Amino acid sequence: MNQIIRQAFADAQAAFPFVIAQGRNIETRIYQRRYPTFNYGAHVPVVTEGNAWAIGTTFFTVDTAGEAKFLSGAGTDMPFNQATKDMASHDFAMIGSGWEWNLEEVNQAALTAST
Repeated sequence: MNQIIRQAFADAQAAFPFVIAQGRNIETRIYQRRYPTFNYGAHVPVVTEGNAWAIGTTFFTVDTAGEAKFLSGAGTDMPFNQATKDMASHDFAMIGSGWEWNLEEVNQAALTAST
């Protein structure tokens, strides 16, 4: 009969590779979930110019239509373009998302980073 005998680690330094490997296995399983791609830029407008604390922004748009043609100096059939102008505004909203850490998690991270 084969029997696996596990000895206790002599000290924390000897146990460290085992602990890191176990933590890494758990970590990769957490982040293996696949999510569909999402184009945030197409659905969430982001304006980076202007004051960071402005309450909104105003947009001016111009739509033009027309066609240029070669003309004779004596021609009277000048093509004219058309332009429509519009103004719109969009209010800003502040959103946030964060993580919480406790003292134990911060110290464990510091221990891992220092090796």
